[in-house]
Amino acid sequence: MKAPQFVPIILAGGSGTRLWPVSRMSYPKQFCELLDDTLLNKTIHRLQEFGSPYLLTSKHLAPLSERALLENKISKEYLLVEPEAKNTAAAISYLCELYKDQPDTIVGIFPSDHWVENHKKFTADITKAIQFAKSNKSLVLIGVKPTSPTSAYGYIEVNKNKVSQFIEKPSIDQAKILISKSNIFWNSGIFIASIGFLRSSFETYSPKFIQAFVGKSVQDAYKSLPKNSFDFEIVEKLDNIDFVQASFEWSDLGSWDQLIENYGGSVAKTYEVDAKNNTVVTSRTKSTGFIGVNDLLVVDTKDALLISKKGETQKVKLLVDKMILENDRRAIDPVKELRGWGEFCVLEEEDTFKVKKVKVLSGQSISYQSHKSRQEHWI
Repeated sequence: MKAPQFVPIILAGGSGTRLWPVSRMSYPKQFCELLDDTLLNKTIHRLQEFGSPYLLTSKHLAPLSERALLENKISKEYLLVEPEAKNTAAAISYLCELYKDQPDTIVGIFPSDHWVENHKKFTADITKAIQFAKSNKSLVLIGVKPTSPTSAYGYIEVNKNKVSQFIEKPSIDQAKILISKSNIFWNSGIFIASIGFLRSSFETYSPKFIQAFVGKSVQDAYKSLPKNSFDFEIVEKLDNIDFVQASFEWSDLGSWDQLIENYGGSVAKTYEVDAKNNTVVTSRTKSTGFIGVNDLLVVDTKDALLISKKGETQKVKLLVDKMILENDRRAIDPVKELRGWGEFCVLEEEDTFKVKKVKVLSGQSISYQSHKSRQEHWI
């Protein structure tokens, strides 16, 4: 059978702590309905112009990824599962192992949780990048023209359509200087290259990522792989990187500040007295009042509440780290949890009982339960 010329791959294994309390470690942002649909579904839709995309995810997120494929009428054969999450270098080296007999196949590696506006322009830019990867036998990056100085993104410097330098998350003062230059772009995290080019790059700069799979199972190979990014292990060492400037609008939605910047103000009714520029996210059924305070962001869920000054929401990850140190499960598990077979929501919980609402999707089933130390009642 002839190998496909281009294969879109979505990396869907991120931990999702930066948009807590909506996004949790066991329910990261790509699966959350933050907007009118999940970010993963939006990514799948725009990539279907190139054929059904594969989802590459970690073992503990496989059920959620499989459900996303089911919702989009894509076979579960398009699910690729890593034994454990070990960052993007391990994930892409695993792709090299899976496609090692197809060195000429071009793969596009896409984040699952980014926002893109204008799918037609996106398709045209990716098509151009594929052509570069074929003709130049190179890695191709998509760069986005900065719209404001931010320390949330990595930057790339371009010289005659080649990437000449990487600048990782500069300070705001540095970012102000960078964006004044015409050859500076945000790094979108999208990579286009042939399997052969990726394998040879690993063999040259980080051979352990290829050697780990020789004569071993995937599970054993992963045990020896470090948790490093593809950018760190490979991309920043290459001298043959082509560049395509994005004509589409883009954000990685890496903080609540970025989300409200792209999607506007409160989703529920708010009232302000001697207050201004306050925003409430997700509390659609509550009216919220602000008195004597400015520039606050409030994210309200059933079991958790986040209050942050705008411009400071990049620190949410530090907050989640503190919660994990104190074994607070609300850093990890949401009240509503999705499963491959459906979902459940915790309605009430105390030390002696828990009440759940369970939804089973049509055609799906759940296993029988047996417990020695508690009783279950189903209605």
